[in-house]
Amino acid sequence: MEPLSGAAAAAAAAAGGGGASRPPSFASQTNALLRKNLIFQKRNRKATIRLIIVPIYLCVLLSVLQRVINNLLDKPKYKCGCMCVDVNGTGPCQNVCGIQYSTLDQAGSCPIPNPPEWPALLQVPHLEYRATQDSSESCRKSQSCPAAIPFTGANETLSTTVMQNMFTDSPLSNLSDNASISGILLGTDMPGTSTGFIEPAFISDVPIYVLQSECKSRNSVTLRTTIDAINVQKEIKCVQGLPLWRNSSRTINEETFKGYRKEKIGKGISEVAMAYDFQDSNEKRFNVLALYNSTYQNISYVPMPFGLLRVSRSLNAVSNAYLQFLQGQGSGIKMLLEFTKEMPKQATRLTIDFSSLIGPLFFEWVVALLFPVNGTRIDNIFAVTNRNWIGYNSISRIQ
Repeated sequence: MEPLSGAAAAAAAAAGGGGASRPPSFASQTNALLRKNLIFQKRNRKATIRLIIVPIYLCVLLSVLQRVINNLLDKPKYKCGCMCVDVNGTGPCQNVCGIQYSTLDQAGSCPIPNPPEWPALLQVPHLEYRATQDSSESCRKSQSCPAAIPFTGANETLSTTVMQNMFTDSPLSNLSDNASISGILLGTDMPGTSTGFIEPAFISDVPIYVLQSECKSRNSVTLRTTIDAINVQKEIKCVQGLPLWRNSSRTINEETFKGYRKEKIGKGISEVAMAYDFQDSNEKRFNVLALYNSTYQNISYVPMPFGLLRVSRSLNAVSNAYLQFLQGQGSGIKMLLEFTKEMPKQATRLTIDFSSLIGPLFFEWVVALLFPVNGTRIDNIFAVTNRNWIGYNSISRIQ
């Protein structure tokens, strides 16, 4: 290589600063970036004006739409129904409001100071979705499939005995009122609603099931009772509760996940009513995991409201079965679960928060316009998160 000339060496020394150059400070970088953006905005005045006007326009549009919707909902047909009633029997009537004077559209706005008490129910799979012991589909065709209840534990003898104590084989003809049906294992295949003011199982046409160890042919009765001034007439049918021993909790998870509606393999949905893992339970220790199907919470369907899960009855049933194991079936010792009840509710106004529904969409539009690179990155992250959520296991545990 040829040596550099004096002029070339001086130029190289000037370019290198005579040594390692120091990076510009944060203030210098910020100043340069602001100047660059200002120059860019001056050259694109029309685009800058649009970027400023569009967010303001969207905010004004949301405000106008919210006012219009509130005016449409602020009408008597969406308010609690009222009627002039002679309360004291003295002649002049008083304006009384309540659910009894309301239509279906008005009932949601009425106050409920004393919610009704509903019997606690167990979530039972639909007839066509119940798990079968073998590959035979004959029970589904005859609508006689039992409600499978897998269970496991360290002590198989104790676990089996406790599971057998869960079911009572008293005749259905003994059911006469709300108190008599609160002490047995009742179930329904109706999904829960977002509140507990009304139990959909008692106002629908589908029957309520009683889980027993063995059902006789045509074992069903019609129950007429009153629940907090609500006249109820329901068909009560017997369904066989079938405990199935499994070697481990992992086996139960695999079987239930294969029958899950999004992971069904081959022969369709195969659901169980509930499942238990008695772990290290013994005569002096009661340690059980109650497994339930959380898909009835409707977390997979975004447009649908969340539904209440029926878990309390399954916990109460296994607790009473363990007490009978300790004290004997004739002891009469039970943990009573007489009813479930919603919290009291004040009078409300029907509103739709339009800004919370459409606001995120407008916000993403603005962000995408101002920061296209960041907006694309946010969309990618959201897509990855959705893929992970879809594959989430639906079987939950409580202890």
